[in-house]
Amino acid sequence: MSTISIIGSGKMAAAIAGRTAKAGHIVEVISRDRAKAQTLADQLASGATTGTYGAAPGG
Repeated sequence: MSTISIIGSGKMAAAIAGRTAKAGHIVEVISRDRAKAQTLADQLASGATTGTYGAAPGG
C-alpha cells in the first residue's frame, strides 16, 4: 500500500481520489480550500488525510 497525494478538491480530484482509495492506497488530499479538502477526505475510505497549500490566512 502506498500514499498518493491528490492536489485539488474539485470533481476531477474527487474521482481520482475515490478510485485511488478503493484500490487500497492511502490518499492525501491537498487543496487551498481546507473545508473542501476535509469534506473529500471524509468521503473517502479510512486513512485519508488532508493538507493545504497557499491558503489565505483564516481560510
